[in-house]
Amino acid sequence: MGHGISLPLPFLAAAAEAYFTDTEWEMLPENWLERALITVTTPVRGAHGALTAVARPRGRTLSPQPAVGMYRLADYLEQHARTVRKAAPVPSLFWEAAVQHCLPAFSVTLGASALREGLPDIALRLYEKADSAFGHHSAATMLRLRGEDRDALEQYGRAVEAGSTRAFDEAIQWLSRHGRTDDALQLCSHAAAAGIAYAYGSAGLLLLECDRADQALGFFERAVDSGDSASMFWAAEWLGRNGRVDDALPWYRRAADAGKLHALGGAAEMLRKVGRVDEALAWYRRAIDAGSPSLLLQVMGMLSERNRVDEALLWCQRAVDTGYIEGYRQAIQILVSHGRMEEARLWSQHAAASEVDRGR
Repeated sequence: MGHGISLPLPFLAAAAEAYFTDTEWEMLPENWLERALITVTTPVRGAHGALTAVARPRGRTLSPQPAVGMYRLADYLEQHARTVRKAAPVPSLFWEAAVQHCLPAFSVTLGASALREGLPDIALRLYEKADSAFGHHSAATMLRLRGEDRDALEQYGRAVEAGSTRAFDEAIQWLSRHGRTDDALQLCSHAAAAGIAYAYGSAGLLLLECDRADQALGFFERAVDSGDSASMFWAAEWLGRNGRVDDALPWYRRAADAGKLHALGGAAEMLRKVGRVDEALAWYRRAIDAGSPSLLLQVMGMLSERNRVDEALLWCQRAVDTGYIEGYRQAIQILVSHGRMEEARLWSQHAAASEVDRGR
């Protein structure tokens, strides 16, 4: 069912009760467990018995917690269980024993088995017992699907506090779909405290969707302070889309300075769309120098559209000089579209010669 190979004695004892008939249970002596342990741990013909006591780890005596006896099932019985008893029904008392006494490290896998057995309530209790990020996340997902939103949010919070980014992303999507922005913001704060770097950025995006831009920018600032440089780009993009070009530029600049080089192209495109060509050219130049030669196409097209043909041709030549052969085709197209056919012919000759030089 998913537990590890070493089994705690309290789990074995409680689970064993599930397999007695009522008559057998009534006839058992008070010391049945001690007698049974002697029987099943006694070696048989030089081999281990059905159960073998697991050696206590060194240093356990230094722990203030009492040691719990652990036993391992014989290999041949484990193989038997995996084949002959694989489809045998599991008594309900076994699951109660698992909830009470299984090792927490294995309660999630036991919970998954309980779910496959059609026992969602048992699965939920086992997930909660795990007290781990994955366990709380699994419990939260179950509770959310059952419509128990309040308990689900509590479990999501525990998973997030344990550092689960998957639980955080799932919870934020769920809360935002249902318009629970304030709950989502509170979860973002918990996530940020747990070390999830992009939590404040996620809060900023949520607020932008709710048209709470000023609050959003405050969260983006906090995100930047937490080391989330992506938030600079998100803030710049939103401001640019909403016509706040001058407010967006400092955010683009900060993002670029933090290593988000695509911010250079983003700022250039924003400026191009609002007709601020000379400023756009400066940003394009930085982006191209930083390793984005494909932006040369936008530059050449932008200048051609504004009849700045000679300037566009200089950029075409720059493209060719840097090995971006597309510059030839762009130059020819620009010249033809402006009726400068002789110059277009010369560029075609240069392009052909370049092809020969490169052995094509």
